[in-house]
Order: sequence, then C-alpha cells, then structure tokens
Amino acid sequence: MRNTYTFRIKNHKPATFPMERLGEYLVQISKILGEPNSVHFDNVHEGSVAIEIQVDEIAEIRVRDRYKTLNKTDTPIDVKNASEALNKLLREDNTSATFSPTDTLVSAEIIEFPGVKAPIPQRIGPIKQPSELQGVIVSLRGKDKSKHVILEDQGESISNIEVNEGLALELREFMFDATIRLSGEGKWFREPDGNWTLASLKATSFSVLEDKPLGDLARELRSYDLGWSAEEDPIKQLKDIRG
Repeated sequence: MRNTYTFRIKNHKPATFPMERLGEYLVQISKILGEPNSVHFDNVHEGSVAIEIQVDEIAEIRVRDRYKTLNKTDTPIDVKNASEALNKLLREDNTSATFSPTDTLVSAEIIEFPGVKAPIPQRIGPIKQPSELQGVIVSLRGKDKSKHVILEDQGESISNIEVNEGLALELREFMFDATIRLSGEGKWFREPDGNWTLASLKATSFSVLEDKPLGDLARELRSYDLGWSAEEDPIKQLKDIRG
C-alpha cells in the first residue's frame, strides 16, 4: 500500500508549465522527502500544477517525520537547503505552493512554501570588525600613500586590501614567496543567502606563516621532549596529575 501526497504549485497550469522546470521542482521535493527508492512521482493533475507523489508504506513514517521538520527549528541541513531552493524556484515563477497528504483537511498537515509571498532577504552591512586574511601576495601597488594588496589563497584571489606605505615596504620582500597573515579592521557584508563578503580590509600588521609540509610538522612535534619518556608509566602519571 502507498500513501499519496500532493505538491501544489499555484497560478500555473500543467498544459503551459515547462517539463524541464517541473523536473527542477521534483529534484528538490525528492531531497526533502528522502527515501529515494520508496518515493515515486505518480501524476500531475489539472487545475493548478498539482504534483501527486506516492510513498511506499515501509518508508511512510520516515518520510513524514522528515518533511515535518520544516515546521521546526531542528530542520536537517539538506532538508533546509532543498526548501530554500524550492522557494527560490517559486519566487522566480512568481507563485507559491503547498505540500500535504492528498485531500487532507487538517491545516497542521499542510506545509506552506511561500515563494513570492516571502520577504526577500536584504544585504546587511557594511559591518566593521577586527579581521585577518592570509595568502601569498601576488600584487602590491598604489601611487598615493595607501597601497593595495592582492592575496592568493588556494587559487582564490582576495582583493580590497589596503596598507600604508611603511607596511607596504615591509611586505614587498615577501611577494610571491611566503604565506602572509594580514590583520586589521575589516568591513563585511552579510549577503541574502547568509554568506559573508569582504568589502575591504585596512591592514595594520602582518605575520609570516611557515609553509611546512604536514609530515615535517608531525616530526617537529614528536621531537619536543615533554618529560614523558622518563616516566615508567606515563598514563598513570597523567591520571595522578588529573586527580
């Protein structure tokens, strides 16, 4: 026996809704429900775009527990990401949607996807805070007293970094050679998707990081004499110290 659910996209008709777009919705619905071998696409009904989904009885409880986390604070990250992706699709299609057991009249059983109705997250900032950036200096230039640095870290370029002339002279000898950590006051934006973007860093100090291979670092740590080698039973000694 299978249990049936409906994902209803409002203000659209099956006859005019692109099949490729329908597939994008199905991918995200599948991620929310989980249990890929037990969740099946069944039909699209007339009226609005009403996608009928069937769930094998063996997976029913797990599927129900999973999608119901959308109304809670402990939503699994993959369910949350799929929900956000669905709402993004709905915003782009200028609509909203609901998900529920088919023909239910219980409002608590209906999951709302507000889509276009939801407030659009705003960019926040700039926010000032002490910040550090690190990488290899690949550019150091400027005609006035302030100089501009570009770092490269793991193939990614980091720009909008400013240093004064004195610091620039110190940094010059490390260009293309060493990994540098720059410290100072950063300005950041929090983007609508929750990620942080650097607006600028006014660096006032730096340190040179050692680019030692992991094996060398491990050997160096083992070389330190912490006194344990002189102990007949270091585990017992550690227990005695801890009481």
